[in-house]
Amino acid sequence: MLTKTKPLVAGTARGGYRTTKVKTTLPSSPVEINRPLPHDPEAEQGTLQACFADPEAVDRVCKIINPSDFYRRGHAIIFERLVALRDGGRWFTPTIVIESFRNHPECERLETLILEMGPFITGGTGSHFAKIVKDFSIRRSLINAAVKLATDSFAITPDIDEIIDEFSTTVHELKSYGGANG
Repeated sequence: MLTKTKPLVAGTARGGYRTTKVKTTLPSSPVEINRPLPHDPEAEQGTLQACFADPEAVDRVCKIINPSDFYRRGHAIIFERLVALRDGGRWFTPTIVIESFRNHPECERLETLILEMGPFITGGTGSHFAKIVKDFSIRRSLINAAVKLATDSFAITPDIDEIIDEFSTTVHELKSYGGANG
């Protein structure tokens, strides 16, 4: 709250100004989204299944997505581990990946996620599912950019040209990223 002063009304005992409270705070975000952000759990799981079935699929999938494109945090952690194993030149099976999480604080949860993915499918499905994961990742990024645009538009600063430039740049980057990989 901000204190604002006003001249006193005639007939008050003290001279000078009286204080009044003025509400100056806005909600943390002017936009409220009351539904889950776009994602496709089956595509995320299918991407990981394809990678487990054929470790070389990790190399193909990495050309399309990275761990931050996954909506579900557990899927991102598992994919990140698969990438690390491939970067280390290691082949893996679901059992090897589960064992690699033995000292991880979320070991049991990650093990359950991996075991729920079976059976592991083969073929070119990794790239197919990865493109779906990427599509939903871009949608979430667009929503985040739109919320930031709305929040910045309600604020006094930055100036409107900065707001428009930042939003336009973000949308352009997302369009290039999605178009190059879609």
